[in-house]
Amino acid sequence: MGVSAMNDAFPFSEAEWSEVWALSNRIGNATLADEDVVRASLMLDFQELLNNLRERYGNHPVLTETEADFTADANEQIELYQQAIREAEQLRLTTCSIRIYYARVLCEDLNQPEQALNLLAECELEAFDDSERRQFAELQDVCNQRLSSLRPKN
Repeated sequence: MGVSAMNDAFPFSEAEWSEVWALSNRIGNATLADEDVVRASLMLDFQELLNNLRERYGNHPVLTETEADFTADANEQIELYQQAIREAEQLRLTTCSIRIYYARVLCEDLNQPEQALNLLAECELEAFDDSERRQFAELQDVCNQRLSSLRPKN
């Protein structure tokens, strides 16, 4: 969930979110470099940072979504994305970016394109920023392609 989508509901200071952003970049770099031990260590630091923010501000969908984004296990990601959706709905916040990333896991990691398309349809009427609109359309195309490849050919 982008910071801009959260507006006033984004309780974190710029310095706090910069720390999250910096650590997430380090995790991404360790992942790309296949440095599993470094990534695991950074993930512990990352979860501690997110938990500290939860202690300070309470549960918040942007924290839960961010944790899901960096979780390696697809089933754990799904649980976190579902939790983030519930948290966003309780706060009456948009769920579009959460649903896009959740649908990506369903389609690309678990090969469940039909479920992913259903999930995308749930946020189709929500407000999109340009990035979300592009991600939505690209993922919808990928899911449709995968779905057609799974259907038996006559």
